[in-house]
Formats: sequence, C-alpha cells, structure tokens
Amino acid sequence: MNMSLSKYIIHLQQLGRLGFTQKEARDELGFSVDYIKVSANRLINKKMLFMPKKGFYVIIPTPDQVRGFIDPIYYIDNLMKFLNSNYYIGLLSAAQRYGAAHQQPQALQIISERQIQPVTKPGAHIRFYKKLHFPDSKYIQPMKTDTGYVNISSPELTAFDLIRYPHASGQIHNITTVLIELEESIKVSNFKSFLQAAHDHAAIQRLGYLFDFLGIEKLSRICHDWILKHDTNPVPLVPNKEYDFSQLITPWKIYVNEEVEPDL
Repeated sequence: MNMSLSKYIIHLQQLGRLGFTQKEARDELGFSVDYIKVSANRLINKKMLFMPKKGFYVIIPTPDQVRGFIDPIYYIDNLMKFLNSNYYIGLLSAAQRYGAAHQQPQALQIISERQIQPVTKPGAHIRFYKKLHFPDSKYIQPMKTDTGYVNISSPELTAFDLIRYPHASGQIHNITTVLIELEESIKVSNFKSFLQAAHDHAAIQRLGYLFDFLGIEKLSRICHDWILKHDTNPVPLVPNKEYDFSQLITPWKIYVNEEVEPDL
C-alpha cells in the first residue's frame, strides 16, 4: 500500500475503522517501525491520533480534534483485542447503560481476564479489574455503538459485580442505591441461573442481605434458596472493616458492620 500514514488513517476511516496497531501500519504501509513512530507522533501533536496504550492508535475524527480525544467506548473493543484479553464493560459503567447509575463513573470500568494497567490520559480514563473466574458469555451482552459493538455485563452480572468490587462501586451506600435502580432490569430467571455458576459465596450473601433490606423479595428469595443449598461462613457486610458478633444477621450470615443508607 503506497501511502503516507496521514492518508492511511483517512483510508481506515472510510472503512469505518477508528483504531489500528503499530504492527498493522508497518505491515500494510511497508515502512519501518521508526518511521511509523515518528509519523504517528506528528499526527498526535496535531490531535489527529491518540495513543491510549503503547503500540495502539486511535483515529480522532475531525469534529473531535479540538479536544484531541474521543470517548473510550468507541475503541475499547479494538483495544482489548490488541491487549489479547476477554473483557466486558461492568460495574457503574454498565449500570449507567441500564439507567441505574445516578453518579457517573469517573472512568470507563472494564472487567478483564488479565491484569492491565489503567489508562489515565486526558480524555481517556479506563480502569481494569481482573476477574479470576470469567463469567459465561451468556451473561455478557453485545451493545451497539456508533462504531460497532462492545461487550457489557448483563443486569444480573452487573449487580453481582457491584458487591464483588465494592472499592470500585462507591462503597455500600452507592451500591445499595444502584441496586434499587437496577431492579427493573434484572430478570428473575436469569438471576437464578446466574447464581448457579457463581463462585463467590460472600458476594451472594451480601447481595441477598441488601435485596432483603431493600424489600426486593423476588431477588432476595433466590439468594436465600441458594444459601440453603451451600455451606457458607459468616462474613462482614463491608469487607476490611471491624465488626462484632452481635451484628450477625440470619439467614444471611452477615455481620452488619455499617448502617445502610441509600441515597434515594
């Protein structure tokens, strides 16, 4: 392909692509890596390109070149392919897509199979949370964007992850508020099926307690039925916070070591 890097990115845009790798540009244009780097840096300075991760470039459409970046939602799928990791948009970022995050997350929250360092560049704040037991694909849904599709957690998986990663979810008060807003999107049959494959007993106990506390009986009952069939140990509602034995609440086996106060 006989063209400069600047013409190459115009060509990619015509194909509907907004992302490419350093290797792709080298192989398709026939230039050296050093030439690609120098040319890319020049286009980055002109705000025509953006590099969220070393070796991966994002094309900035003309209307966005004043800002010099685009929303990560438009290139996250290509970025995760480049990073060679399964992923899905999760936590508050997923809840927001279901109309259930009254506080907009400061970064796009991604659950991944690999440990990945965050992207903290202007206009590109992406946080990655490694998941040891990656969920079945049936609990991860495709979501259409202007540039293609991205993976997003189902409402059921979103609820589970919120309690599984409290440090990323705004802690217990915010989690409780989001669960109230998320309730309408959670299907009872899907939630029951999801729990059968869940590995974290403590998360199910905490989730069941919160649903019970909120009076969401249809979901708390499913958690309760699950607990009756599994061996569980008492755990604190808020991890890494002191508690005493008088705070134990049955049947959830939860030490309620913080008063729950939803923001709604």
